[in-house]
Order: sequence, then structure tokens, then C-alpha cells
Amino acid sequence: MYQKKNIIAHKIDNRKLAMERSQDRGIISRKRLFFIISLIVGILLLLSFHDISSEFEYRIVYSRMKQDPNSLAMELQLSTLIKDEDKFQLKRTGLSCNSELEIEICIIIKQVRINTQSLNIYLSPSHETTQEIKEIKIIKPYAIENISRAMNKVQQIQIIQGKNSKNMPNCEHSHMVPMIIFSTGGFSENAFHDFNDIIIPLYLTSRHFRSQVRFLITDYRLTWVIKYGHILKQLSSYEFIKADKSNGSIHCFPGGVIGLKYHGFLGINSSMIPKGYKFDDFRQFLFETYDLKVNKLMVKSSRRPVVVLISRKGSRMLLNEDEIVNMMVGLGFQVRIPTPDDMNNLEKLSSLVNQCRVMVGVHGAGLVNEVFLPKGAVVVQFIPVGLMWQSISYYAEPTPKMGLKYLEYRVGFDESSLYESYSRNDLVIINPPSVYAKGFSVAKAIYLEEQNLRINVTKFKATMSHALELLEH
Repeated sequence: MYQKKNIIAHKIDNRKLAMERSQDRGIISRKRLFFIISLIVGILLLLSFHDISSEFEYRIVYSRMKQDPNSLAMELQLSTLIKDEDKFQLKRTGLSCNSELEIEICIIIKQVRINTQSLNIYLSPSHETTQEIKEIKIIKPYAIENISRAMNKVQQIQIIQGKNSKNMPNCEHSHMVPMIIFSTGGFSENAFHDFNDIIIPLYLTSRHFRSQVRFLITDYRLTWVIKYGHILKQLSSYEFIKADKSNGSIHCFPGGVIGLKYHGFLGINSSMIPKGYKFDDFRQFLFETYDLKVNKLMVKSSRRPVVVLISRKGSRMLLNEDEIVNMMVGLGFQVRIPTPDDMNNLEKLSSLVNQCRVMVGVHGAGLVNEVFLPKGAVVVQFIPVGLMWQSISYYAEPTPKMGLKYLEYRVGFDESSLYESYSRNDLVIINPPSVYAKGFSVAKAIYLEEQNLRINVTKFKATMSHALELLEH
């Protein structure tokens, strides 16, 4: 009996030992799993940091990642907006300002305080110093810096380095995410410039923050913010801050960006900083923002193709628009003409354009709404006399890069209202560059404001027939 009890006790002890070992293995497995997950996250984070070139830097970054992962993540996000050769200065001083395509942008990776009334930005000193307060940089946060007519409408921002932390203004509002400062001045409220100068650059500058960034808007225009409010909300999870000359306050951020990245006219170039973005990414962003359903055209469709005709009033009007519409209907198109109210309501306009297979219009701001067309759609641009450079630069070159097909109709002298004021051999007709040499205001008055069009419908019919052929291939 005693021996039997010993055997039973021994079995119980063995079971307890087995359970303890199993628990230990479970704890070790969980620890290993946690270590592996942490290692993978760390590697992914380090892979996005292009400037780690030595074992020493690797150890520094890994050490900082454990101590303050949020700060390092923000620094990595901000550093993607500058060239590799500028990252050393950014890490050494906390500030790097650089220029690309003549557009200047400043990146800050240390605490920054901004007075939203004076638009003075105060940088925290790297260490206490006896130096007096000094101005480091003046910048205007708008993406068309080489055109004075635009920059005259943009307020400047002054970056100031304090001699020590005591002489910096006290924070009234503290934020945990970085800031991006941009202006809605310049040429804004012209649809082309809204997208070219602000919306696309803002997307390039902010998208990789995954909405964890706050916008500070200078030269605030309420109508602009209302029109593009959906885009702002998609790019930032936070209410924007309005710079206010009459009633400012001190806002503090852990870092930020002054200005916007720019890749050229309606451009998104995957080889430019920030690298990797394609126009398809921006298109997908717009389609998700406005809940657009048609991303790509089906080659064959039993329905009559729909044309959206961008109608103009005041200048560069199609004086025989009804004839053009009747011709297109005769070819088998359905024709839709957005109203002025439609043109100002981006939700309605984007939905209308997205249901069309062809866009037709005279060179002007309205054609920028091609960004809402399905991939594979056709854009037809009327090029008036004296507007060849603008038509090619703004639309002919960017449009195919959007996944769209492009056609143009070059307006002849007899189709322009300029023939009523100028002879066929006048320099205005045969040598537009000589007119631009007299100043943009002179050329603008003639080619952009004075000119209307009466299109030869028979000639233009061939262009629209070509558009039909493109839709079938």
C-alpha cells in the first residue's frame, strides 16, 4: 500500500513538472514571438531610413527607436522630403531648406513654435548659447515661386533661431503631430492652379504621414477651403489651423514642413522626392475621396459614349457651341455640359466627369477636371491662337501620364475672333512670342481675354471621329 502511494505521488510530481515545463515553453514562445515581431517592425522602419550607412548609425537609430519610437517615426517621415545629401544638416541642426524646380521647402525635426498672427516661426536651440536672436530664413509657402504675380499674394514666413529656450514664446496650444504650412493665396481659386499649385503638391508632401499631420493655412480663403474640404480631411485627421492677422496665438509642434513639394505641371514623378508616388496613386486617392465608381473604361460598350463639354463664358468662348454639340450627337455621342454651379461643386462635377468617356474644351482651367475621368478616356483640347506653349505644358504633356488619351485641335486664324482686329500678317498672329516679350499683361489681354472661337465644324468632326476610334482600342 505504501509503495502504491509513492508511485501515485511520483506520477503527480511528474505531471506538475511537465506542466511547469510546458508553461515555461509557452512563455519562451511568446517572448520569441514578441521579439520576432519587434525585430520585423524595426527592420521595416530602418529600411525606410535611407541615410543609415554604418554600423554606428544603425546602433544609434535602434537605440532611439527603443527610447522614443514616435519621435523617430516622425523624423523618418520628414526626412523623406529632402535629398540624401541634405539629411546630415537636418540631423545636425534640426533644419534643412532646399530647392527643387525653383520651389523652396523647409523641413524641421525639432520643436517649433509659430505665432499665427505674425507668422514668425521660433526654433528651439540645439544647446544654450549667448548668441542673440537671429533670423535664419524667409520663405513663402507656395509652389510657384518664380512668378511674382502669384507670390505677391502670398505672405512670407520668418524662421527665427532663439539664443536660448527662455526667450522663446510660451506655448498656448501644443500638438503631438507635425505641421505642414501652405498658402491658399497666389493663383488659387483658378481650378488649374488649385490642383497644380496646391492640391497635388499637398498630396505629395503629406500623404506618407497617413493623416497624422496638421495643416496651418496662410492667406486663408474660405471658398477654397469649402470647395476642397473633402481632400483636406482625407489628408489630415485634424482640424486645420488658420493664420489670423487680427487674433493669433502660439502653436507648438514637434517638427514640420514649410512649403510644398512640386513635380512640375500637374506632375507626379516617381523618381523625384518624395520618391515612389505615381499619378495612379493620386487618381485612386481622388476616387476614394469622392466615391467615384468608374476607375477604368471597358474597351467595348453598347452604350453611346458620353462627352463632357467644358463650356466657357466671358472669354475663349465657343461662339457656335450648339453646332459643335449637334455634330457630336450626330456622330453617336451623348453630350453633357456642366453648369456654372456644377463647376463650383466638386462633388457633383467629379461624379459627372467620371461617367464620361471624352472631355472636350478650349484651353483653360476647366480642363484640369480631367483628373476625374476614368483611365483610358480621351481629352480633346482646342488650342487658340497664341496659347500654344500653355496648352502643351499644362495639358498636352501631363494628360498621357494620367493614363488618358490626348487629342488637340489647333484653331486657325479664320476661326479666332482676333481676325476682326488684326490682319493675317500681324505679329499678334504670326509671332506670339514677340507679344509676350512686351509683358504678360499685354499678351493676356489679347490671347486670354479678347479671343473667342468659331470652330469649323466640318474640320473638327474629323478630330471627334478619331476620338471614337481611340475609345475602341
